[in-house]
Amino acid sequence: TGLKRYSFRANIDAKASKKLTLGVSLLPSYTSQINLPFSGHYGGFGIIQTAMGISPHVPLYRPDGSYGNEIPAPEGSAGFQSPVKIANEYKNPSSQFRLLGNAYAEYEILPALKFRTTVGADLNFFKNQIWVPSTLSTSAPVGIASATATRSESINWLNENTLSYKKVIGRHAVDVVGGFTAQQETSNSVTAGAINFPDDLVPNINGGTVNIGSENIQNYTILSLLGRVNYTFNDKYLVTATLRRDGSSRFGENNRWGTFPSASVGWRVAEEAFMKNQQLITDLKLRASYGLTGNNAIGNYRAIGQLTNANYIVGDALTPGLARSSFSNGQLGWESMKQLDLGLDFSMLNNRVSITADYYDKRNTNMLFNISTPGATGLTNAVVNLGEVQNKGLELALTTRNLPGSRSTGAFKWTTNANITFNRNKVLAMSTDAERIFSTANGQVANTHVTQVGSPIGVFFGRRQLGIFQTDQEVAEYKAQPLAKPGDVKWKDVDGNGVINDNDREVIGSPHAKYFFGFNNTFSYKNFSLDISTNGMVGYQIYDGTFMINNAGVQNNTKYVYDNRWISPQQPGDGRFGRTIRGGKNTNTVYSSQYLFEGSYLRIRTVTLAYSIPSSLTQRLGLQNARVYATGANLFTFTGYRGYDPEVSVSNDNLLASRSDFGNYPIARSYTVGINLSF
Repeated sequence: TGLKRYSFRANIDAKASKKLTLGVSLLPSYTSQINLPFSGHYGGFGIIQTAMGISPHVPLYRPDGSYGNEIPAPEGSAGFQSPVKIANEYKNPSSQFRLLGNAYAEYEILPALKFRTTVGADLNFFKNQIWVPSTLSTSAPVGIASATATRSESINWLNENTLSYKKVIGRHAVDVVGGFTAQQETSNSVTAGAINFPDDLVPNINGGTVNIGSENIQNYTILSLLGRVNYTFNDKYLVTATLRRDGSSRFGENNRWGTFPSASVGWRVAEEAFMKNQQLITDLKLRASYGLTGNNAIGNYRAIGQLTNANYIVGDALTPGLARSSFSNGQLGWESMKQLDLGLDFSMLNNRVSITADYYDKRNTNMLFNISTPGATGLTNAVVNLGEVQNKGLELALTTRNLPGSRSTGAFKWTTNANITFNRNKVLAMSTDAERIFSTANGQVANTHVTQVGSPIGVFFGRRQLGIFQTDQEVAEYKAQPLAKPGDVKWKDVDGNGVINDNDREVIGSPHAKYFFGFNNTFSYKNFSLDISTNGMVGYQIYDGTFMINNAGVQNNTKYVYDNRWISPQQPGDGRFGRTIRGGKNTNTVYSSQYLFEGSYLRIRTVTLAYSIPSSLTQRLGLQNARVYATGANLFTFTGYRGYDPEVSVSNDNLLASRSDFGNYPIARSYTVGINLSF
């Protein structure tokens, strides 16, 4: 990708007077890279899917030096461009300059009373150009070149003003904070595109005819009032209460403000008198909290009825005009998350063993959903507050100092940190119990996920495979698929009407892990240290869309499909992939459980070997500390998943349509050597 990044950091703190402290921090950075279309469908020049689908008999280069490809397409095939040609000729460079800045002033009004004001800004300037030459086409040797140029800039500023009071009186300790914050972001982006290039000599919009152009100007503001009180008695009993009042310009004019209180209590049991005469338990603390937080992540202007350009016929003339493009919803408001947390902190044997346990129950109410609307309204969807989703589970963390360094073990030390989380997700309510929200993970297949009452959010939705027909007799006995042949996929007749169609789709799997975990070991001997970090997830499925491309017999097959597909009743394969046929009356390649695979994995995330240079040497060099290290990241992954990455999700953070693999770019294995110096 040719990624280049330059950054600089500066922090300045100064005592302007006895009571006034000032500070400034700046972090400018510049990034440039080449954004190649590695992931995605081959029709959009997805390099990985193209490389997997193109025939292995096609040469990398032909005798005349041109790229090998399948253009024009062989009969029955989709036709694949050369993946090497795409990587070399598809141009999508981008650059970004970003400046993060922050300044603060803190004034001590009284010894226990302070005022602090902070102003921060995030300035972001981005530009991008896309060039698709005429030689890149999936339909003919020479197509139509196109170019796109985008420029965008955004300024996000935040001002925080707080008054804090901190006082200890005998066995009582009070910490009070109250304040006001304001945040605003303004963004502006301009995009233009061009076609009808006479040749490929000018690879930008100047060389063609500009046919599209748009400008997008947006703004949003958040205002907040906040307060927090911490009270501690005798360093044993702790109480915290907070209150936020937030207003967002993204919501309807009648419902822009939300109130979010929270409270927590703690009991340091280890400080009680009855715990003083024992040596086993070093620390014991019980915790409980309950509170509300808000979510306004819906984008801008979703509560406002918007207009779009539309043409009308007036008389015999075509007249430009406007038409409604979205609903107005003056009641659209904050999504709220209510969370109960019960926790325990425990350590024993002089902190040799420490355990933290938390039970949580999170309930998102008045959720912000984009729902479908009746066609009679003239629009297809609307953003509304509805529904309730629950996440509840248990988090456990364990720290053990296996070898703390002693006379018996010498300078050798070994510490282990482990954690595991069990989470259960469930949709509790929507507008009606029968309401369904369908989502799409990739433009290749529609309605791949569903959100409905009683199921986890965004589960896989499609046909369920029952096996492979082995004989004509099996086809005749099943009756629901009279046109099937031996070797075709046998589908579940969900509604039992004897016909297989779209009504026979159901929930076929879940992208949500039953539990995920992490495990870290740190070994040290004198000035050397070795840190090994692992993590993993268990009990979830991934939809591998690459097999939909690679099992029809007219594209390149993966070795797994080749070795395990149905060939005959005597060679039935593993019961997942049927006979070699493209299309056919049985629709063997629809979205189904056939392409769901277990995604559980264990990954060695990082391994770091370091050496701290002795202080006797660093002092002679004018240094406080010096440390050299070597790190390997993503070294090994142990999984039964056959794709490149078991953490894949083509839809990124979209929980409504997660864990789908359509040829996504894998996580790179990397090695880093560095030195840390402190002056």
